[in-house]
Amino acid sequence: MNLAVVILNWNQAAATMRCVEAVAAWKQIAPDIWVVDNASQDGSRDLIPKQCPAAHVLASDINLGFAGGNNMALRQILSRYPSERRDRDCVLLLNNDAAISEDQVQHLLAELDAYPRFGIVGPLLDERRDQKQVFTAGGRDIARHIGTRHEEKAADLSALMAAHRLLDVDYVPGTVALVRAEVFRTVGLFDEDYFFSGEMADFCRRAGVQGHASAICSRALATHEPGGGARSTLYRYYTLRNRFLYIRKFYPSQRARYACLWSAVALAMTIRSLALGRPAEARAAWRALGDGLAGRFGNRNELFGA
Repeated sequence: MNLAVVILNWNQAAATMRCVEAVAAWKQIAPDIWVVDNASQDGSRDLIPKQCPAAHVLASDINLGFAGGNNMALRQILSRYPSERRDRDCVLLLNNDAAISEDQVQHLLAELDAYPRFGIVGPLLDERRDQKQVFTAGGRDIARHIGTRHEEKAADLSALMAAHRLLDVDYVPGTVALVRAEVFRTVGLFDEDYFFSGEMADFCRRAGVQGHASAICSRALATHEPGGGARSTLYRYYTLRNRFLYIRKFYPSQRARYACLWSAVALAMTIRSLALGRPAEARAAWRALGDGLAGRFGNRNELFGA
């Protein structure tokens, strides 16, 4: 079996190098490690290849986002994997602010090997949000839910992991996701109109139509500590705006209904952010509403000076 690990970098050289070093230290699995630098301005383009000789480093002259960055590596990976072994080759998407140990990846690989109907599997995530610890188990339809992550209580986590269950979900977060290479071949790559956020929900939806289900492996656990600052503002904008793209693609007959729902959510977020003295978040929500309704998708980082 071939396993490739794809790690994206955007102005976070130190985090990316730590992530690469952790994967390169695995003893039983010897994956091909791919790093895609999304036009970083912190010296990543020169530093990462020097400090991470075990990785294939691809550098983009423009920021391609999550979708385009992963696609850049996936095209290279799929061209290298022989077609006669499509059913056994896998790709692990791994955020540079996430960590998963080798034995936990082996659990994910074992599930894909044992259950052919699943094309995408992920672990439970131990996440740190606003200094709070949250355990999540995959995602729900992003058109119909404001909070899309399945949250699990810490008290129930041990029993859930001991049960060794596969939990059917609408999508596996791209934070840590193991995907059969054949799914990319049959379904296609990520939709780059999303740029950042929502592309995994879209991909898993398309994969499901082709018979490749998505699941969370309850005996596998990874950690995730997302950063804040300007990235949180971008996250607010893209997660809200991209709901409108998802609706256009998968709910054309209910587009007006869901557009009204997410317009109301955007207005509520704008008003609440202003009331809390958070003008950057208010602008992000308001711009997400305008761009979502107007169909302006793709990279809009320039709106935020990023």
